[in-house]
Amino acid sequence: MDRKLTLSLNAAVIDRAKQYARERETSLSRMIEQYLASLTEPEGRGAAPACTPLVERLVDLSGRVVRLALNDDAFSDFEDALQYYSALESGTEVIITRNQRDFVPAKLPVLSAAEYLISRG
Repeated sequence: MDRKLTLSLNAAVIDRAKQYARERETSLSRMIEQYLASLTEPEGRGAAPACTPLVERLVDLSGRVVRLALNDDAFSDFEDALQYYSALESGTEVIITRNQRDFVPAKLPVLSAAEYLISRG
């Protein structure tokens, strides 16, 4: 961040946003910067990729899931964070992936396909 921005906002909104930021161990500046970047970055330059209708039917990509993913610094990859929070919101019991190390911060079991099949006997 290299510039300052002054905003006039409702005091209650600011208080709720500060609490939200504290709970997620981030700052209001970082949250606002990420939000503005998500609105203004051209497709293909760091913006979240558009989802196909099939993918939208398969997983929950609600605004809440996207916000949680954007504000979680534990995940180095935005798409992994989207998958994780979508899994949490949908009540998924396990994440199956080839790249288990990408989900180290996850609080759900993370298994390879082979491990999952073995666990099911």
